Amino acid sequence: MLVADLEGPLLDYWVGRAMGLERLTFDPRGTTYIDRAFDIDVRARYAPSTAWDQGGPVIDALKISVFFEPDSAADEPAGTWTAYVQPDKERAFWGPKALVAAMRAAVDWKFGDQVPDTAA
Repeated sequence: MLVADLEGPLLDYWVGRAMGLERLTFDPRGTTYIDRAFDIDVRARYAPSTAWDQGGPVIDALKISVFFEPDSAADEPAGTWTAYVQPDKERAFWGPKALVAAMRAAVDWKFGDQVPDTAA
């Protein structure tokens, strides 16, 4: 699957993999979890593409630049967010929300422009 097309829990799963998180579980019904979160017997939802408290640290750690594109440019859709891992401005990713664009950039940083279309 193209990283540019990742969204929702599958995007969250691949972000977790990119960040080296262990005990990730992808529930095909639509949620990604960290099992035994905080080293106790609990399952915590992991959603960095929608939760700033989880996606923000990824942006900080990877030095991801995120900005809004109000107008159409040559290869950028108008009205979307653009993100890239510094300093590689050539590997930009777009999304309908800032976190989606940033998390796509994070996955690309680790795995390149394609990942399996299922949790591995």
